[in-house]
Amino acid sequence: MDSKQSDGLSEKIQNEIDFARAVTALTMAVQLDVTDAENHRAALRLKSDYMTFESDIEKRAS
Repeated sequence: MDSKQSDGLSEKIQNEIDFARAVTALTMAVQLDVTDAENHRAALRLKSDYMTFESDIEKRAS
């Protein structure tokens, strides 16, 4: 009877470990997605800033 209780406890622990792994993987995926989105926005800002810089140079040259 003790071994059955032990097996049940072991299964519960394994389920908790599996759940923790799934949550960790999901959290990491969300963080990567947010990071990619932030990097994309930063790249767009840099492109916009560079285009503004180029147009300012053209205005000064003319």
